Formats: sequence, C-alpha cells, structure tokens
Amino acid sequence: VFSIELDGKRVLPNQMLTGKSPAKTIGPLDVSGGKLLTLAVDFGPFGDVQDHANWCDALLVKPKPAK
Repeated sequence: VFSIELDGKRVLPNQMLTGKSPAKTIGPLDVSGGKLLTLAVDFGPFGDVQDHANWCDALLVKPKPAK
C-alpha cells in the first residue's frame, strides 16, 4: 500500500498495488513550500509475505520560472 505525505498531510491516498498491477504514474503533485516529503509503503492484506515495493526512480523536478 503506497502513499505520499507532505509535511505530515497525505497528498496521495493509499494505493494498493500487487505484482499483477500495471505500473502507475503519479503526478504531477504540487509540493511547493513543503519541507518534508514522505514516500511510504505499508503492508498489504497478507502482511509481508513476498511483498516488494519499488518507487521506480522517483524524482523531484523544479519547474522553470514563468517568463
């Protein structure tokens, strides 16, 4: 179960994914002004039995300033 928090406030609700789930694109998320970004993974319904989690090269991109 994946979730994202910004300064302790959830900005992406829980997303339960399994090995059979297709890859999921998230975002863009506005995190401007935030101090702490948390990418969290919690146990699925069967606990930690053969669970794996991968944020697949997550990155932050600073947008170019508007002209």
